[in-house]
Amino acid sequence: MEIITLYCSVLLSILFLSTGLDKFLHFYKHVVSTRKYDLIPARFIKIVIALMGTLELYVSIGLLIKTWKESAGLVAIVLLIIYTYAMVHQMRKGSKNLNCGCGGLIGDQEITWKSIARNAVLIMGVVVTYIFPQEFMMNSILPTYLSSILIILITSISLKMIEFKKIENVK
Repeated sequence: MEIITLYCSVLLSILFLSTGLDKFLHFYKHVVSTRKYDLIPARFIKIVIALMGTLELYVSIGLLIKTWKESAGLVAIVLLIIYTYAMVHQMRKGSKNLNCGCGGLIGDQEITWKSIARNAVLIMGVVVTYIFPQEFMMNSILPTYLSSILIILITSISLKMIEFKKIENVK
């Protein structure tokens, strides 16, 4: 079982890293995509996307660190449930030609029941990493190094948000 847990942890970590980075590298693409869902008031969309991207980056690191595993697993499950709810909501409304807005390795595919099933499989993968022990997890100086990188990322994101606020005030 440990090899399955390892596989799920690494795969999910890479997946969340790619989607989290994509939210910052293609920020305005995600703003447009999220607006089309019509679930979040327009004034909060940029903050929500920055928060989602930050949480996805946290999950990508946390799934590989023993002391962060539980919180990262919970965050991953909550994010995936939120994303899945939004897709199901749009499917039930009959929305056409709406992409998932996932980005990263998943890409930006049109929402279908297959994308909802994919999220269900991802949730099961997180549950596997959350439930079963992983002896391989990093316990050395690496968590300190990674947490430093996370703090730098969060600081950079905060500075970007301030920059976005200044741009909005100019308009």
